[in-house]
Amino acid sequence: MSKPLDISDLKNGYSGWWPTLVETIRLRLAAWRLMFTPFSVELRRFASWLEKQALPFAAEKGLSTLLLEITIENEIRVGGADLDEIEMPDTFLLTGAFFRSMEIECLELGVRLEENQIEDMVVFLYAHRRALTAWHRGRAAGGSVGKLVSDEGVEVSCMRTWLKENRLSVSYSYCLTPFSRVVLWFEKRHRSFGDHRALFQSAPRYALLVAGIALIPLVIYLANGSRWILLSLSILASATLFAMVYLFFMIVGSLEYDNEEKAYRLGKANQDLTNYAKRIQDDLSRARTIQEQMLPDITNMPLSGKVDWASAFDPQTEVGGDYFDVREVEPNKVAVLFADVSGHGMSAAFITAVLKAAFQGWIEESSPLEDFVRQLNRRLYALTPEDSFAAVFVGMYDHRTGELCYVNGGHSPEPLLIPADPSSPAEYLTGAPAMILGVLEDIPVEPACRVLEQGDKVLMATDGIIEATDAEGTEYGRERLEALLQRDRDEQTSKLVERLIKDVDQFANGAVQDDDRTVLAFGIKSREL
Repeated sequence: MSKPLDISDLKNGYSGWWPTLVETIRLRLAAWRLMFTPFSVELRRFASWLEKQALPFAAEKGLSTLLLEITIENEIRVGGADLDEIEMPDTFLLTGAFFRSMEIECLELGVRLEENQIEDMVVFLYAHRRALTAWHRGRAAGGSVGKLVSDEGVEVSCMRTWLKENRLSVSYSYCLTPFSRVVLWFEKRHRSFGDHRALFQSAPRYALLVAGIALIPLVIYLANGSRWILLSLSILASATLFAMVYLFFMIVGSLEYDNEEKAYRLGKANQDLTNYAKRIQDDLSRARTIQEQMLPDITNMPLSGKVDWASAFDPQTEVGGDYFDVREVEPNKVAVLFADVSGHGMSAAFITAVLKAAFQGWIEESSPLEDFVRQLNRRLYALTPEDSFAAVFVGMYDHRTGELCYVNGGHSPEPLLIPADPSSPAEYLTGAPAMILGVLEDIPVEPACRVLEQGDKVLMATDGIIEATDAEGTEYGRERLEALLQRDRDEQTSKLVERLIKDVDQFANGAVQDDDRTVLAFGIKSREL
């Protein structure tokens, strides 16, 4: 075999040092007997092929285990269509015959297994082959075999092994080596430090101790002059140095083993976190697509021949809390909903879905405007957390009369009316104020109305527009918004919205923003029916 069987972590169901010692001797003898059989040569090639080719290939495919099937002809074949590309240098007939002799027809191997562990697994089976054969014939199994065929499995050489009917499953299992325990014990007993610094602090003293041991034979020889004493002490010093060097490399090897395990777990955790983040990102991307599809198609709006519509929607995360909708209630009459939900992300997006459902229900019921606002408030109050609310502007425009009736449920800034008359300044629709929705169960609601003339425009913007900041933290503000609308008031509605968004972006100049930006505007192109 490539190395003596590592049984330091054996958990075989025995209690007491004597049964454990007997089990240890049994495994050592089994490993020694296998060394002088033709099977051992093939077993080394089989284990080497698994560690260097088959298992890494399966790991690259994203698999956690490799499935090997053993045919009636004792040939070992790789199972799974994704692993057809694995090259097998041999059919491993002797290895297959060994497993078939214990009625094992399938091997399920963890991709982290190493060559020596695979050999140790075979040694374990070889040492208990008679008990396994008896178990297959119906006899009760105890000890290591009893553990092997149980749900818990048996642990040996840092791997866990199960045997279920004709399938042998072997997975890598981290184990703390005795030398790692020595390091932990050494660190804990240090008076000043309880971590790796204990080793750094002790290095000079133990180095001097080793140097002193090496000089002892010379000192005694110079003092005594006896060659026999020198020879005896030299042998003793050599043995001591051998033990120290052996312990040094075993401890370093154990620490490296522990570090490799920590690196693997950290890498796996990082990969799991990356995959989890990707799934979240994919879900958010799909949620954004759904939310965008919830918005009305600006190219196919109601009264499109008589009213000019334009919009902009820019959530700061994948999904946001801004929402608007426009629906035709009856010929020449449309309802408008413009909302800004508190917060961002999925929670805010969920509330926008509630708004859409409620708005659609109102359109179908054709109830008065103030009744809808009260119903929407009660629904938000019942469905949302205490710290969630929605600032909502709801309007009903009747093209036959030119009348826009509305309720402003706490939305700021208020919608801006830009009259067609250039001598008339833009003004906020400050009538019909109401509380933000979802805070109190019942709120007073009183709508207001304004008559719109041909050429008038109404622009609604969320607070993400006026609260956009530059690198110094200065806000865009109402004054800049009003100045832009005054300057570009003669532009088409779509051009006006486009220039507003561009002006806000230029003002922010790449500064990170923490609020969504949404704009909805409409202009009266013609009062003709």
